[in-house]
Amino acid sequence: MKTKKLILDVIGEAVKEYGFSYTPVPKVPSVWEFTKKVGIITQTIRLYNVHLGFGKKIALHFITTAWGHEGGTDATYLIPKERRPEYGCWECENEGELEEVLLEFVEIIKNYGIKELDRMSIEEEVIPTNEMGRKLADSYEMLNKKFINENQLDVDNRIKENMKQWFKTIQQKIEVTQDNPYQDVHEMLVEITAFVGEQLRKDLGGEWQGICRGIRLYKLNTYERGITFNLAQVVDAWKHNSIEIVEEIYFLLLDGQLPITLEQKKELDKRWEHPLDFRFR
Repeated sequence: MKTKKLILDVIGEAVKEYGFSYTPVPKVPSVWEFTKKVGIITQTIRLYNVHLGFGKKIALHFITTAWGHEGGTDATYLIPKERRPEYGCWECENEGELEEVLLEFVEIIKNYGIKELDRMSIEEEVIPTNEMGRKLADSYEMLNKKFINENQLDVDNRIKENMKQWFKTIQQKIEVTQDNPYQDVHEMLVEITAFVGEQLRKDLGGEWQGICRGIRLYKLNTYERGITFNLAQVVDAWKHNSIEIVEEIYFLLLDGQLPITLEQKKELDKRWEHPLDFRFR
């Protein structure tokens, strides 16, 4: 079956009018990508073979390089439920079936995908930067100690009164820097992330890991309690002038009230752009 030729003839021709062109993926013959630059953002329409059970299957995905959208959107989430194929991929056993699927993909791209790519291409200016991520990854232990010493925080006597004082100190630092340019508070936000992350790790266990482009965002996984904490949440705290939700989750964890229910998480999500990631009861 001449899969690549059909994809180039059907999809390639259809997406030309939107400025997309075929971009070969080296050493990956079962993935076909069509890309377009929008400023510094790259938009990608990706088709790929899916090895799932018996038969030949193909899927459609929309991706951009804008921060916060690295995972992209599967085409099945954009179309009505009654049109969604099983397991999120379309079966095509022969060239005729493949051509039918590709024509359906063209309709999905034109009616849903282009709008979704544009939506995923809006990147905020106040986001964790690569430099902030590298500094956190390389120096979180040193930055944690620096924050403790400079702010004279008591981390040995771990009673709630002392812990609440940590967050009062953080809130004060956030408030007094609200009028500062974002680039001037990068170091402070990285120090706060290192401090809160290390205190969570001390109380609950876990380890620092790189996620989102491998370096841009760093999160702390505390596996048993099912929570993540990362730099984006502290950046959001500064942006919204409140460390409240991070403090709230910290004490819920200490009191053994997590994992939370899905309903509780939905309420938290309404209040935060990058909510902490929980397992649910």
